[in-house]
Amino acid sequence: MGELKKSDVGGSLSSKSVKDLQELIQNITEIVKEIYDIEKRNNEKAKELLGVIAGEIKKNNQRKKINSAYRFRSYENPSYYIDKKK
Repeated sequence: MGELKKSDVGGSLSSKSVKDLQELIQNITEIVKEIYDIEKRNNEKAKELLGVIAGEIKKNNQRKKINSAYRFRSYENPSYYIDKKK
């Protein structure tokens, strides 16, 4: 950012006030950069975790398919009793 001059704010600020404002702006800028870096790292961690979880879900779904293929199923047809007419 450029320097703040008295003429930019109507000349009502003392040079001490201008320096204080510049320091505040610099501090705020540094804090915003730190927050940005933290958010960037958190997004990377979240994507990594999401990939791991998605992999686990796929594995579990495959296990379900495999287990259902070997699960015993009754293939018996229902029995019907047919009565003969007398």
